[in-house]
Amino acid sequence: MGKRGFLIRLAAATGALLIALVLLPGTGLPRSKDYSSLVELLRVEQKEEAPLYVFNTFEETGSRDDPAIGLTFFNERPALVRNIRRDLGGGEIAWRLEHARQRLLFVPEKRETFARLFEAYCKHAIDYTLKKTELENPYVKIVTLQEEIPALPQRGVTVFLVHNLAREVVDTYVFRNPDRDSLKIELRRKTFLGEVGSYTTNIRFQEKGEPEFIWDRFTIWQTTARNPFTVLCVPVEETLHIALREHTHRAIREGVATEAVKDTKALEEIVDEWMAVEEALVGGVTYALLPGFLNRYAKILPDELVEQDLEARSKLCQYRHLGKGIEVVRRLGHEEAIRLYVDHPENFKGRLLQRGDQDHSARSHSARLKCSSGENTLQSQSVAPVSSLHSRQHVPVNVGGLESQFIHSVQEP
Repeated sequence: MGKRGFLIRLAAATGALLIALVLLPGTGLPRSKDYSSLVELLRVEQKEEAPLYVFNTFEETGSRDDPAIGLTFFNERPALVRNIRRDLGGGEIAWRLEHARQRLLFVPEKRETFARLFEAYCKHAIDYTLKKTELENPYVKIVTLQEEIPALPQRGVTVFLVHNLAREVVDTYVFRNPDRDSLKIELRRKTFLGEVGSYTTNIRFQEKGEPEFIWDRFTIWQTTARNPFTVLCVPVEETLHIALREHTHRAIREGVATEAVKDTKALEEIVDEWMAVEEALVGGVTYALLPGFLNRYAKILPDELVEQDLEARSKLCQYRHLGKGIEVVRRLGHEEAIRLYVDHPENFKGRLLQRGDQDHSARSHSARLKCSSGENTLQSQSVAPVSSLHSRQHVPVNVGGLESQFIHSVQEP
């Protein structure tokens, strides 16, 4: 379960200071069997917003922000507008957004004892999930980031652990007078995303009509949230998302072919619906497996934290089928539910969306309306609507055709 956000292309750089925990098949880690102290730390620690380090270099966003952002900014600063008009000789001026760039920033996890315990928990929870589901391990290592711009693996997926995560956006506006004299202004802003976990697939829909899926080689997990259970869910959720993503790709590819998709809106609708279906399966399996694991290894976790997490998720668009997903997984069993999705994603979707629960249908319809109206901006992103495997969607158009994304991210409720 979770959300996934905006288009990211990361450049590797030197000078990264990392604490790495390699996850290789068959390697056992020394780890505590009691994570009660971790739960306590998660409950009492406050989220820090400094110091901020750079995760990746600036990238063009591929789309333009809502012009209202710039319009509001400049309307609230009439003195700045007067100075711009004066510098351009007075009279009428026109303006436009020339380009927008963005990058991720992170606050490192500086508590060494906590970091080691959380890494051990992640490894244990991942091993448990893979054993229970018989899915393949997608990870090559876990890295607790301490300095800037980490190198990315050439194969597999690396888990990056951070204390807090933010996005920095820089918009460049160009002002011109009738004589074509110009002046550039940069508008820079930072936003803490509230995403506890995320994983992105980029989808390039080329002119031939065949979508191309490009996997990220990393997933970012945050070590803080208001509800400790939300953080403890992430290793299970993200592992399921990554392991099952290829089957969601197949379903989207078949949907694109069946519906003869020609435009971004149709592509967004297909991706958004399959994102919600994947979230329902992952959520159903997570809620089937994780409470028992935590009851055994984190004995002091209050039951109400699980209930609060479920209630908070039910209000978010990307989890609109979560309640039914939990019901379907409970009825089928988590192994059969996964097998059904792997063999026939459309059949699992049919089970998920079959009629019979009028209250659930009403809630799903309401959530869908919220999504389409852009009221739910999960990331960070998710995160203006685009098309992603979490409900932040972004479909930039480029020369090759359409480009979209699957962004799954666990949005902090």
